[in-house]
Amino acid sequence: MVIGLNDIMAYFVAFMRVSGIILFLPILSSKNVPWQSKMLLVLLTTLLIGPFVPKPKPLNEFGEIFRLFLKEFALGLFIGFITRLLFGAIEMAGQIMGFGMGFGLSEILDPTGETQLPLLGTFFALFGIMIFFCADGPYWYIKALHESFCIISPEGAEFLKASRDLLVRGSLLYEIALKVASPLLALNLLLYLGLAVMGRAFPQLNIFLISLPLQVGVGLLGMGIVLPYLGAFLGRLFGHLGEDLLRLLILMKG
Repeated sequence: MVIGLNDIMAYFVAFMRVSGIILFLPILSSKNVPWQSKMLLVLLTTLLIGPFVPKPKPLNEFGEIFRLFLKEFALGLFIGFITRLLFGAIEMAGQIMGFGMGFGLSEILDPTGETQLPLLGTFFALFGIMIFFCADGPYWYIKALHESFCIISPEGAEFLKASRDLLVRGSLLYEIALKVASPLLALNLLLYLGLAVMGRAFPQLNIFLISLPLQVGVGLLGMGIVLPYLGAFLGRLFGHLGEDLLRLLILMKG
């Protein structure tokens, strides 16, 4: 069997598209994962998906080849960015709940994003990763990678409609975060109203002294109530990941 230049180019196209996806995937995008492991995963995925990649048209100039690789890498970034938005919403919900519980100043290193997050923000990020794997998130990405070559041929991606769709999804980030954090926000509102009434009824009572342990206690109670329902809510979000990725691919079809 003779391997032509177009066959080799097909593997390079797959390599660039897979690299863009890996850059935004949870856990794999972390700096804690050695770059050698990331490169090995990209190469293995490229070898597996390469035979199914349509051969690109012959390109003679270096500028055309560079533009092709850049578009394929950007396409992978778009595919991986959808999950990053969901995890951003989950982390934001954790930060909102942490501030309500008085944990706003207790920051630890988030191992997935290499940033300092409040304690609950990191907890919810790790909880979201667990739900992501339980909801077959990696499977949907492998399927989306295969479908992307069936729907979008090399150098056939258009990013205008997909960019608008991602902007709309970015605005939904705050909506998802507020939905996740709303039960605890409601409990905190009731707590503050109760403290205000107590402060008016008993002026000699040191409200500031008793408010912090009450905030923590009510927050932990709220988390105990919310977590079982939160798992189901995040499961539904990640369960629609395949449909979201397919819609994005259709929008990027030139």
